[in-house]
Amino acid sequence: MSVLGNAFPPIAVLATAPILARALSVDGRGDLAAATAPFLLATAIGALGLPDAVTNILARRSYLRRSSWAAIISLLSLAGILAVLLVWVASPLLSDGGSSGLAIIMTVATIGTIPALLVALLRGQAAGYHLWGVVASERILNGTLRLVGIAGFAIAGQLTLVTATIVTVVGPVLAGLAYLRLIRHHPRITSDMPPTPGRAAFVFGSKAWLGSVAGILLMRIDQLLILPLAGSGQLGLYSVAVNVSEVPLIINAATREVMFSRDAAERDNARAGLAARVTFIACLLCSIVVVAPIGWWLPLVFGQDFAGAIPMAIAAAGAVVIGVPGSIAGATLSARGRPELRSYSILAACVLNVVLLFILVPPFGGMGAVLATLAGNLTSSNICIAYAVRFSGFAWSDFYRLRGQDVVALRSALLRLLGK
Repeated sequence: MSVLGNAFPPIAVLATAPILARALSVDGRGDLAAATAPFLLATAIGALGLPDAVTNILARRSYLRRSSWAAIISLLSLAGILAVLLVWVASPLLSDGGSSGLAIIMTVATIGTIPALLVALLRGQAAGYHLWGVVASERILNGTLRLVGIAGFAIAGQLTLVTATIVTVVGPVLAGLAYLRLIRHHPRITSDMPPTPGRAAFVFGSKAWLGSVAGILLMRIDQLLILPLAGSGQLGLYSVAVNVSEVPLIINAATREVMFSRDAAERDNARAGLAARVTFIACLLCSIVVVAPIGWWLPLVFGQDFAGAIPMAIAAAGAVVIGVPGSIAGATLSARGRPELRSYSILAACVLNVVLLFILVPPFGGMGAVLATLAGNLTSSNICIAYAVRFSGFAWSDFYRLRGQDVVALRSALLRLLGK
């Protein structure tokens, strides 16, 4: 169910990418990436780790009092307002001088951060209750709104930088309507379910927040820096390459999300190791399927002007797959009350990534950003695994030594998915 939900937004991105590429051109596609990057960045940073904290608390059969919920909602709203103000101040620099009104579009788009953060909180609540169908519904609605919006504006001849930005920002917010179903879900609170103090949620959130910030920076800051360092053309190619290469993340994100909630409820090293290895195999196979024929299908789908994205996409797919085992290890660390360890590993990778971006992007453009991401993912993954080995009783082989049972488990999962 989680794979299904996680699949829809990136599938919608891939389905609409050729439409955007042909309607906006290479430079216009780069401007769209620059216009929406602050919104995506602010949504992750402004969450303050609180949705993860809520998931962890509810998955452990505990609950929060109404006063704690009110404090969390107020803090998220304040964080969203602050994000808008910061982007407004920094938009002239981020938009390479604010040409063509790009700075204004950036700032207006970031207003969507405020409701998007509340949707993230609802998602954390649903995940804590293991309501994966509800979470999947939100993401399916998100992808559907993007696909219908972009295609609709294109058919009407109104697909511009402004309308594409509106669809990108409004879709995730409206998709939050799927969580209206939570109103009817009232878990029974028993005597063995003590309330978790709100302070505990903020402590967990603060530890996880550092990793969330570093993680989104690791994934998105490149799209903020490429524009001033290498120009909109390179950013346009790079954004297409990233869209293609992140297809395997559908599987990885689904497994990580479920493992975080499940391991918080019941610790199991064997299950976590199996999840890491099987997810690595599945992501590797998915990546091969996507990039093996890329020399044929990418120019056909996106246009010949985007042929320069092919080597970037191949290298970026490798960067995604190489970080899978450590991603599951990081989810396990967070589930067991040590989110700061995951945060430290991602922070180290983020610092390395930013340094390499300034070194590699000016001479190598988008490919330089891909190489910086590869180095960052490799660093983060292995530090997470090292922490899991030291503090949670894992062995390195739990994450890296593939076994015959892994293939059997993957085959069984696929057969269940197909209803056989």
